[in-house]
Amino acid sequence: VCTEDTATGTEERGLDEPTSTGQGNVTNATTTMIYLIRRMVVPTMLSNTSASIEDCRVYQRVLRITSHLWCIPYYRRKMKVDLAILIEHFVLKILCLGPQIHPSSGSFDDGNIPIVSDEMPSLLNQQLAVLEELKVWFSNPKAAVDFYVNYDSPEEMLPSAYCKLLNKLIEALCTLGEKCATIVSDHGRFTSINASPKKSTPL
Repeated sequence: VCTEDTATGTEERGLDEPTSTGQGNVTNATTTMIYLIRRMVVPTMLSNTSASIEDCRVYQRVLRITSHLWCIPYYRRKMKVDLAILIEHFVLKILCLGPQIHPSSGSFDDGNIPIVSDEMPSLLNQQLAVLEELKVWFSNPKAAVDFYVNYDSPEEMLPSAYCKLLNKLIEALCTLGEKCATIVSDHGRFTSINASPKKSTPL
């Protein structure tokens, strides 16, 4: 669940962001926490890429951790590159695979769209999980602005691989939507053809 960006919200206190009480101790604790996340949590998440492809439950857990880090403003400011790596790896790459359905395999006769099952398992559930998380991310206007400021603003000095991340995300979503619309349109056309009554042949 995305933590709201409120100045008085206690959800973002503790180790999430330093407070005025015990500023030095909390700052040190927060710095240590961020260091541990960078050195231990992020590499562990990336090392579970294969498991997240094979098991959607693993992917959902990885995505939930990424979402939690992104939804906390302090982590958004202090872990820009780390979050960019996770978003690029677990969000963009999944969306850029295109619709995880293959109309050319199987049959439309039963009214169902066949699922990809050739060399790798279908990642349809992973794509649906990404779309659900993106709804949460961009339901917060400040988080949406931070996404642009952190990765697409010309004033932000980041490695070129992580620049224009918002633009890449929008492009991936548009491409995925267009391909899905084409598949749905073709599916409707085949269903209409199959459902139409056959003409009787004159004797």
